[in-house]
Amino acid sequence: HSSQWVGYISALALLGFSLAALGGWSYAGQQAARFLGGTIPATAFYIMFLITIIGTGLLLELDRIGFVEILAVSMIWFMFSTIINVVATIMQTGAARADLIEYMESDQARMTISRDFLLLFFHLLPKNLVSRLFGYFSMFHFPRIVRLPLLRWFARTYKIDLTEAEKPLEEYASLNQFFTRALKPGIRPVHQSRDGVVSPVDGVLSRMGYINDGFMVQAKGIMYSLEDLLEGSEQTHLFEGGTYCVLYLSPQDYHRIHSPVEGRVLSYTYAPGQLFPVNMLAVNDLYGLFPKNERLTSYVQTDHGMVAVVKVGATNVGRIRVTYDRIATNRWLRFWKTHIYTRPHVMERGAELGRFEMGSTVILVFERDCFEFDKTVHENMRVCYGQLIGKLKEPGRTAGSSPSDSVRRSKKRGKQSAGKSHSAARTGATPRRKSLSKNSQADKNGKSSRNGGPQAGSSGRNSGSAGTSGRSRGRKKK
Repeated sequence: HSSQWVGYISALALLGFSLAALGGWSYAGQQAARFLGGTIPATAFYIMFLITIIGTGLLLELDRIGFVEILAVSMIWFMFSTIINVVATIMQTGAARADLIEYMESDQARMTISRDFLLLFFHLLPKNLVSRLFGYFSMFHFPRIVRLPLLRWFARTYKIDLTEAEKPLEEYASLNQFFTRALKPGIRPVHQSRDGVVSPVDGVLSRMGYINDGFMVQAKGIMYSLEDLLEGSEQTHLFEGGTYCVLYLSPQDYHRIHSPVEGRVLSYTYAPGQLFPVNMLAVNDLYGLFPKNERLTSYVQTDHGMVAVVKVGATNVGRIRVTYDRIATNRWLRFWKTHIYTRPHVMERGAELGRFEMGSTVILVFERDCFEFDKTVHENMRVCYGQLIGKLKEPGRTAGSSPSDSVRRSKKRGKQSAGKSHSAARTGATPRRKSLSKNSQADKNGKSSRNGGPQAGSSGRNSGSAGTSGRSRGRKKK
């Protein structure tokens, strides 16, 4: 019985292969005949092909011909079809060559080929190693005779406004010090309206919108999931149906990151990953770019809801650092980690939260029913640190403005009767502050952890801000 099944399967496979071969043979010959003479030769070829197949089958059934004769007929048809295809190919060569030359001389061809080669190059490049080496290079203290021309070249190439820098150019001992330069006091006034949300960085607001069904828009036709972006965070469910915006920092921009809101840093999550570039080429062509890259996310609790400040690494970003902990990215040994503080760090609106040691991207994610964009804000708008981009909403109020013309219009502002009960159901307690204190208390399970000092790279043993790691765990990058 097993041998019979093997025979049946072999016969079916041979039949399928034969039908596919005959179909391809017929189609190729028909198209070649159509090119040479139009519809009539193509139809004639198709009819002759069918007559040959059917006639050969009938003669074989009547035992008028054998395998040798069938093979001879097949060879004749093969030679006939080959001649037709060769003639058609020769006649098409001139036109095809002209079309190819015209296309290759076009801007579209150059852009497409360059884009494909660049994407291939970025996939093959050891991005993390290159970024780490660049970080070492940027921190090296070159002699003044080398350092000053290098800094001047960098500032001139990227059109950096040196009048905003806190110190003269010659006082920066390395490229990294210049990248992470502070600004003169008062050069970026922080908007102080009640419940205002300000831009945490200088950059371009490249994308803004709502989180629909757990997905966010990266570029036209490209989505990525909230769960992938906030990988492993227990806070992810709070942001379902919330709002987000993406801010891109170029090498030209001020590299420090500031708190967009007034609140308390409850925890952070570090997710190791790749270091693809985050320029427009990569954003428009690499699917799931931001979740692929290394990320350090700070969770800031406000009186109106949770805000996630996602700092995304990129090629040649030496490190991402924060001011409230020792954690830094792009290490040799990298493990997934989350840390919950028993004594949350208080952040004033506009206070320094962290810094990029080269340009990258910040994504702000707001809890649902928590935030609305200012009506003057739109995509591809250049913003400065401290500039108003929206405001936090009182619990139970709906959004009063749309993130952009491309995003759905929200309902008019106004209190809803079910708003407060919905907020309570979401947080699990009516007063948001009580819920927060319960969450903090629940993490005191006898697990202790070191906590960073007020500046990035500090010893992290400040007893006044000691925290527990409650859920601190590491996992190696897959």
